[in-house]
Amino acid sequence: MPFKLKSAVLAAVTIFAALVVAAPAIAASPTPLGSMPTGTVTIHRTPGRGLGISIDAFGLTPGSAHEVALSMAPCAATTGGAGVHVVHADGSGQLQSTFRVSGRKARGAESVSLLLGTPGASGGGVSPNRVISCANIPQPLQGSAQLPLRSKLGWETHLSGSFTVTYDAPAQTLTVDVNARGFVPGSSHAAHIHQGTCQAQGGVVYMLPDLVADASGDIHAVRTVTGVTTPPASGWYLNIHLGDSNQILSGGNPTLAFQPLLCGDVDDIQPAPTAMAIGSEGEHFLSIGQTVVLGTVGDFTFSSTCSNPSGMAGGQQATFDVTADTYADLDGNGPMPAGTKINIHTDSDVLDNQPLGGFAQVGSASDSTEISADGQEVDVFYNDGVNWPAGAGTPAHDCFAGYSGLATGVAS
Repeated sequence: MPFKLKSAVLAAVTIFAALVVAAPAIAASPTPLGSMPTGTVTIHRTPGRGLGISIDAFGLTPGSAHEVALSMAPCAATTGGAGVHVVHADGSGQLQSTFRVSGRKARGAESVSLLLGTPGASGGGVSPNRVISCANIPQPLQGSAQLPLRSKLGWETHLSGSFTVTYDAPAQTLTVDVNARGFVPGSSHAAHIHQGTCQAQGGVVYMLPDLVADASGDIHAVRTVTGVTTPPASGWYLNIHLGDSNQILSGGNPTLAFQPLLCGDVDDIQPAPTAMAIGSEGEHFLSIGQTVVLGTVGDFTFSSTCSNPSGMAGGQQATFDVTADTYADLDGNGPMPAGTKINIHTDSDVLDNQPLGGFAQVGSASDSTEISADGQEVDVFYNDGVNWPAGAGTPAHDCFAGYSGLATGVAS
């Protein structure tokens, strides 16, 4: 719960100062992240029952060397195989190679695999024998076949995800929101924005703090880069690497752990939404036993209830509450299902340690933040109190409540 300051005030506050919070925005259309490396393998029988193999792939560590292996098991079951050739990626992480495998080495092969490195290679704490991509060989192979070369990296090989990028021009901040799954639970991964594309990799433009997978192997992270003057409309991509920031380089050169896991071209940079002023249009007055809706902002509804749990004159209490119609983090209590009602604050003479019947209200330093799963954020200063005094021709009231503040990601 946020810090709350309570005070006895002799005059009600009907207009509150707005709470300004720079909130990450969520783009409407996330960009998919593709598993790396990817490409095709073309295989055909050669005289003597050997195999001719052509590999056309991208998404490898620039300048890296890899052993090609043939396995007697399909991709789903293989953990490697006999090395038959060494291939090299160019400076952009692309690989084009054609070679021939003798009939003796190819006999009984059910899949062709690309390994992380070559025998004896080391770096980043990972094995060069790890299978990073694989293609199944048709059984029996008739003539020539072009096969998809699919990534085998990650936890159970089910890496996938998406990301959004938003730019706040006044603040000169670039915000990257990543949602991905299929990682080793608890693993950390370096992530960068690079120049170029996933197919033709370039240098690092912005280094992001490492992404960490949770106990389920999922990554949900928001990273903000400051000092970004004018982002280009295209020509960037996001790379998530096999290792963390301490593993991917050695002596300034990429290690085996540099290998990209997921990649997506940054073709859609969304402008950060403008914060919209909101409010309950002043105080709402309540009688004992009454609940009123103070206002609805996007996914969130704010309400107040007046009650008298003591049954004594002047002993009423007022609440300030919020409910979301979607999965949302309410007042710092953590994400909760739609329809969950959260009490932000309750005010009364008893809670304020004053005699029953006296005016009481929460101080203006009290605030609350609500964030829904679709990126809406509402930040308010709230006000609640009891025993509004009569005066200037207006009647007394048992309870009162209201709010004002800012909302982002909410349609005006």
